[in-house]
Amino acid sequence: AVVSTQSTGGSGSLLPGGFVLAEMDLMTKNCAREVLSEFVGSFFLIIIGVGAIHGATLDMSPLGSAQILQIGLGFGLGIGCCVHLFSDISGGQYNPAVSFALFFAKKISLARAAIFTLAQFLGGLLGCGVMWAMLDKCPGAV
Repeated sequence: AVVSTQSTGGSGSLLPGGFVLAEMDLMTKNCAREVLSEFVGSFFLIIIGVGAIHGATLDMSPLGSAQILQIGLGFGLGIGCCVHLFSDISGGQYNPAVSFALFFAKKISLARAAIFTLAQFLGGLLGCGVMWAMLDKCPGAV
């Protein structure tokens, strides 16, 4: 999923500073797989993380160090599992900040960073919606 900006090879146009504006392969099967993996990975990250929050706040008592550790491990292991599953497809970014950092590092195009960001947002929103429907409340809400 990482592209070189040294030579566009006719697949994109360079902005000042060597940034790639767009790539011609955004509508290919590979790009669709990458976008889908970002969507699914973000979805599962939210499901696992929000599930950890729900498990830690079931008894409605004040959070102690064990519950905070449970939430941290839930998110940490969740991102680790998702990256392990999908990193060979899209790079396992799951965070718009990472996508745009790769753009500013001239590793991916602006169009690819934008479409990955959209997929990450939509996957996260769907994950939140599924957890809200399953739990009938927002975990951790007062």
